Amino acid sequence: MNVEYAHIYQNGLKIFDENPPIDIIKDCLYIPRINYRMDDGQHGIYDFYGRLVDAGGSRRGWPNHTHGQSHNCCISPSFAYPWAPEECYFYGGHMHKHYGHFIIQVLPRYWARKGDYKKHKILVHSMESVGELFSIPWMREFFNILDVKEEDFVIFDRPTRIKNLIMPGASFEEEHFAHKIFAEFCNNIGLQEGEGDLGDKPVFLTRSRFTSTLRSIQDEYKVADILEADGFRVISPETLTLREQFNIFSQHRPTVGFVGSAFHNSIFCPSPIGVALSCDWTYCSNYYLSDQVNNASIAYLKAPAVKTLPMDGPRLLYKVEQPEVVADYIRQVVDDKIWERSKPPISTPAEDNFIQDKKYHIKTDHGTYLQINKQTGIIHHSNSVDPDTIRLIGQLSPTGWIRLTTPSGEILTMMQDQRQGPYLYYKMQYDPLNRLGLLHPLYKRYLCAIPNGTLDNNRSDIGDWESFSLEEL
Repeated sequence: MNVEYAHIYQNGLKIFDENPPIDIIKDCLYIPRINYRMDDGQHGIYDFYGRLVDAGGSRRGWPNHTHGQSHNCCISPSFAYPWAPEECYFYGGHMHKHYGHFIIQVLPRYWARKGDYKKHKILVHSMESVGELFSIPWMREFFNILDVKEEDFVIFDRPTRIKNLIMPGASFEEEHFAHKIFAEFCNNIGLQEGEGDLGDKPVFLTRSRFTSTLRSIQDEYKVADILEADGFRVISPETLTLREQFNIFSQHRPTVGFVGSAFHNSIFCPSPIGVALSCDWTYCSNYYLSDQVNNASIAYLKAPAVKTLPMDGPRLLYKVEQPEVVADYIRQVVDDKIWERSKPPISTPAEDNFIQDKKYHIKTDHGTYLQINKQTGIIHHSNSVDPDTIRLIGQLSPTGWIRLTTPSGEILTMMQDQRQGPYLYYKMQYDPLNRLGLLHPLYKRYLCAIPNGTLDNNRSDIGDWESFSLEEL
């Protein structure tokens, strides 16, 4: 059967075999979070020069950035601030009450809490008190599994100097990198602490009992009802205990559902198999990173017969228009063991197919041209004639490809695109108005020239900003 794979932007994603570093930060300043301000950018760990300790920040993405934290301390560190009572602390990161974010933001530091490091108090940042954190049942159970008690945590309520702070490097950072120790650490938790046997039937994770502030899929429950009648085991993850959630995924029977926080549970099972449905053409790169270090075989597919509705404030809304079609699609991909298929490779034409004696400049609908600055090689569009600016040239193939390059072969980078090198390839497509669009060979989305000079690769149709023209040199 034909399937449409969902994709991610792979820009800047990295996988590491080696463990993250563990540093000792001396004489640093702890500035607490304010419990009533989500946008508090002043909290953090700062060295004695007043600079943010990056390893202790809550960071994400590429280009890599903090979650709003300031790189410069809002107050000048000085001897006036009191010392913390302990000689040394272990830094436990930024607490998060959201289940999925807890797994990928909080757990990634605790791989290092072993041996002599276990004897130290755990210093954390949180908008909630330690008591409030331990009042959340699944979080309390997580800490019990990690052999961490409520009295082991420390949250100061005012600027405090720390003599020695053990700073474990995060083994996972959102939309940026993952270390293999993250999977090993979580696999051990699942293998040792998991409870319950879901049997051999395919498992469908339903969102019908879950109230999300981020995303809602109307009539998804109808898909669950059809699949349950067909022999699938339908599970509402939020009704399970934490230890039961560790066993949602398996190496031997597929776990299926619309991709969401429940899929973070796959990290507690080595080499899980399954199918994750996306309501649109993309999914979060956190799942990709987790799968890569965990040797997972999970196929991410665009769901059929799902409609995007107008947003409800910050919440994304979707509707399953034809539950029978979605259920039948799931049955087919499970029967075909789609997770065993290799994802189609990026196809590009052979190097010798390009016509060498004809070259073109690529002009946008704004009247600007694709070019780079030699300092970075990042492709943008403008009419700059700065001596450090190089205008791109395009070479065409008889099969409808365009190869972007420069006369001197600089390394090109397209933002939101993992591909880097002296050549970048796009498929040329024309719409009914005969406008030329440049189609990404993996994402199957069109290049878009934003008026501010940047470019994006996320448009499904050719409009004015997605149309280009070729000027022969």
